[in-house]
Amino acid sequence: EIKLMKRVILLSALIIGMFSNAAFSADWELQATNDTLGIEIYTREVTDSDFLEYRGVTRVNTGLKPVVALIADVDAAPKWMFNMISSKTVKVYSQHEDIVYSLNESGPLIADRDSVVRSILTQDEESKVVTIKMTNEPTFIPEVDGIVRISELNGIWKLTPQEDGVTEVEYQMYVDPAGDLPAGIVNAFVVDEPLHTLTGMHQHIGFYHDTPVPYISD
Repeated sequence: EIKLMKRVILLSALIIGMFSNAAFSADWELQATNDTLGIEIYTREVTDSDFLEYRGVTRVNTGLKPVVALIADVDAAPKWMFNMISSKTVKVYSQHEDIVYSLNESGPLIADRDSVVRSILTQDEESKVVTIKMTNEPTFIPEVDGIVRISELNGIWKLTPQEDGVTEVEYQMYVDPAGDLPAGIVNAFVVDEPLHTLTGMHQHIGFYHDTPVPYISD
């Protein structure tokens, strides 16, 4: 009876896990595409928040190292990341971890937003998949007068090498812009950020083909 009960519990756990995973992956809704560059943008609702989370997916015709080099080039981020005015490194812990300050334009009659983000890079030894996890550090440096500090931010870059030599790029982010911005207005433009950022990645990745990135394995 004990063995039978264990089997029932195990089977139940597997079934619940299957349905949970299905529900988790099914809640993303496709919102926009760029067929020329092969970009797809999805959004989904977030529990206890009025702001949507977004996820962009594309493939770039290069290996892992140029993609990592582009993302790691903090000073050049405003050239390709949507509405970014400036970006600078605040603290470097290692080649795999740093803290970056960014200032973003919000639009007419709306205070610009800034963020302080900790990024931690890891690479799976077997699959070679690179993950860059981004978390909010709003109190790491003092706030700037006239600029609204983003209150919540969590995101990832996931870079997956493909057999044909290209890299699949996933860019996922949840942001609470703080202040008194209505969620409806923010959500109406939430697709623009990943769509324009991934477009910028395609446009600038060619400058990084020969950039050495010794801490990444292809």
